[in-house]
Amino acid sequence: KIYRAVGASSLSPSDPSLTYALVGTATTTVPPLTYDDSVLSIKNNLKTQKAFYKVSALDYCPHESQQSSGAAATCLFSGNLVVSPMAGTGGGDITLSMSISGGSDPSYIGRVHITRDSDGYGPPDVTFPSLSGTPSTATWAQTANDTGVYTLYWEAENQRGCIASATTSYTRSNSLPCKLTASAAVLAPSSGTPKTNRLSLNLTNTYSKGLDINKITVSWTNPGTRHIGEIQLPTGTSYCGPGANKLSPAVCTPLFLAPRINPGATNGTLNVWDASVAGETITLQYDFTDSTSLPGTCTFCVSPSQAITVSSSGSCP
Repeated sequence: KIYRAVGASSLSPSDPSLTYALVGTATTTVPPLTYDDSVLSIKNNLKTQKAFYKVSALDYCPHESQQSSGAAATCLFSGNLVVSPMAGTGGGDITLSMSISGGSDPSYIGRVHITRDSDGYGPPDVTFPSLSGTPSTATWAQTANDTGVYTLYWEAENQRGCIASATTSYTRSNSLPCKLTASAAVLAPSSGTPKTNRLSLNLTNTYSKGLDINKITVSWTNPGTRHIGEIQLPTGTSYCGPGANKLSPAVCTPLFLAPRINPGATNGTLNVWDASVAGETITLQYDFTDSTSLPGTCTFCVSPSQAITVSSSGSCP
């Protein structure tokens, strides 16, 4: 027979405060002599406590032996819990991600409990019906008056009811983090007069809402007397100029309505100078608002080789 008690992790299995109760009978007749205990009824206790076990022998009469000495058990969970975001600051809709790295258990489910530190406010718990090595995602949606510091309690449970958990912190603000990616920068043409004075690239909206590009600021390493004459966004549609003739840093706002990049969409953009900008590091700053008027900024650095990096400081080396 199998007897189980639940108590503080610091307790000895023989501590008199532990109450052992019968949970089942093992009927295995060949080695290894095992009993697979379902801990679903005590899984919440096991977040902070341990399960302790004693066994006894039973014959067919039935006569039962004295109970064995107690032993503490651990709940076996295969793999490591991987969560995102681990930390950060930003507003708007936030993508929550969970996965299990290196897991070999038959199945996993996941949950996230979110509360604001100041008053306990938070959204309903987020549930992931199935977890694997591939991240599962859900959206922590923006709501009114949701700014503040939040604690996120992440929990993954395998088919035995064994749990792996993690706790992270996130600060909700009144602005969005960068929600654009930039790619495929090309400086052209390679010949003619002027040459290498046209920088094209692609902007992709990675956010769940449309982004209106309200201002573009372009600067380059050695301002000199070069002017930027036109910015197109999307390519083929003038954002400012032609004939803008702006020195670095060149601040441009749209001639008419701010162009919108829809969720998941990619728009080309083109920057045109009156002289070559070869060898320059070019800084492109895009100020945007989402469809609920929440603001954000992205700053991209385009190196002389047209490699693109994201600047977290708002400036480029």
